[in-house]
Amino acid sequence: MDRRTFLTYSLAGGAMVWAGSAVPSALQPLFEAQAQTANLEVFPQSVGAGDPRANGVVLWTRALPRTRPSAATVSFQVASDANFGTIVLSGTAQTDPTRDYTVKVQLRDRPELRPATVYFYRFLLDGQSSPVGRFKTLPAPGDTVNRVNFAFLSCSDYTNGFFSAFRFLADEDIDFVVHLGDAIYETVFAPTFQNNRRPIELPSGLASAQSLEDYRALYQIYYNDPDLRRLRERHAFITIWDDHEYANDAYQEFNTDTNNPAQNRSPNRRQVASQAWAEYTAAAIDFDPSRAPLDAIQIYRSFEIGNLVELVMTDERLYRSAPPCGLNTALAPGCAAVVDPSRTMLGATQRRWFLDKITRSPRTWKIWGNEVMTMQLKISRAIVNGAGVPGLTLPADLFATLDQWDGYAAERTEIFNALRSANVRNFVTITGDLHTFIAGYQRLNFDGPLAPRAVPADAVGVEFVTGSITASNLAEQPNPFNLDINTSTQLLSASNPHFQFFNSNTHGYTLISVTPSELICTMKEVSTVTEPNATLRVLKTYRVPNGQVLMQDITA
Repeated sequence: MDRRTFLTYSLAGGAMVWAGSAVPSALQPLFEAQAQTANLEVFPQSVGAGDPRANGVVLWTRALPRTRPSAATVSFQVASDANFGTIVLSGTAQTDPTRDYTVKVQLRDRPELRPATVYFYRFLLDGQSSPVGRFKTLPAPGDTVNRVNFAFLSCSDYTNGFFSAFRFLADEDIDFVVHLGDAIYETVFAPTFQNNRRPIELPSGLASAQSLEDYRALYQIYYNDPDLRRLRERHAFITIWDDHEYANDAYQEFNTDTNNPAQNRSPNRRQVASQAWAEYTAAAIDFDPSRAPLDAIQIYRSFEIGNLVELVMTDERLYRSAPPCGLNTALAPGCAAVVDPSRTMLGATQRRWFLDKITRSPRTWKIWGNEVMTMQLKISRAIVNGAGVPGLTLPADLFATLDQWDGYAAERTEIFNALRSANVRNFVTITGDLHTFIAGYQRLNFDGPLAPRAVPADAVGVEFVTGSITASNLAEQPNPFNLDINTSTQLLSASNPHFQFFNSNTHGYTLISVTPSELICTMKEVSTVTEPNATLRVLKTYRVPNGQVLMQDITA
């Protein structure tokens, strides 16, 4: 893409904004709706909001004009009430086929938007209105805040089940949603982990997304789901990606589709995956297709929530080193490269930024929005062989997967030592990726002796891992040892005494409620993903007191 085309692409979403409803008279027809009901033919993926700030937010839609292909001027309104009786902002934005008719309006530093306030918004095109969306702004960075409620989630595989969890989450009393990645799955039928319950056919006809059209089609299909659509209309999202927005176990420009790293390098595929993510994600993030894939986009960023929370979101795909011991990262014994200090998950620039944000934050709670688990997940030879499982003997300890921080142990140790040296308190990590609910302690030395359920003396923080929305968990995936899920859970829990809880046979999401005195983590599970009708229940609840690296089980 040449520079002129890039400028055209970049400016296509440029918005004009006016306070209240006083738009120029010549533009007034753009704000007139012919009907009161929403038109999903014009706005097929409904609306979404993201990256809320004290005086800003990103508003998103996809708007299809009557005459295509052609550019379109889309209008929008933000109001303090759902009936739009009091409009606080009005504006227009441009879209066209180069953006797949997506619209992203980045509202920054707007004094009309008050901190910690609920607003409603809608888009209009050709006399038709979108569904009404809702968002809540964050408290101002210097404000005294008594409570923040949010949810975090990950790993929604459309083909693997129904999004009932999204329907329940839409009704939760929360300020925003943190999405930790795998919002789509690039594969549409991988028999080892996808059951094809809801089939998808890509434009290319291939089994995994390869082109910009393929990735765009996935977002459209996922966003058409009624439960996800309602959740996106109801709450603003803070979103990062993980691997499946590009390719399984991806790193830099590489996928892991074959056993040949050279063959797996695909700069164009990485680039179009990033472009589709930028187009379809309500995030205040720019994408520059004129630059190389690793420089075209930066998704790591942080959010200051009053005086209470520093939320730091990282990218653990674009800058990471190659897998340490070859492309087979599952059930691996490890190798010398695991502890090689030159290897990185975050990259040097992001690592310095991350540590600066966490160690210098004056806020009570420092929360890391993290893609892959930081805690060690090892299968102990001594534990397994001592359990006397028929036909199962291990010659060595095995890591469950070196795709997570276990494959980047030197950098993990560097980060945890820096947090300990800086005397960082109230450090909490929220994680997705593993399709498993886990609660545990982050240690300087995970192999140090520790009694089950004990609090390690070398703990620097606590980590909560959420189960998947639908993506297959350990109970649903075949394993080479042919172990049932109860035996697997027992062996993994015993092999990792820093875990306080481990459950990989259910699906759902996790709620966080933060006050000056405590953080409450509530894991919730749905009864099924194999059919649309499900029930919801609390799986586990933990309390983390201010000033202590401590997890207290307070499940009712």
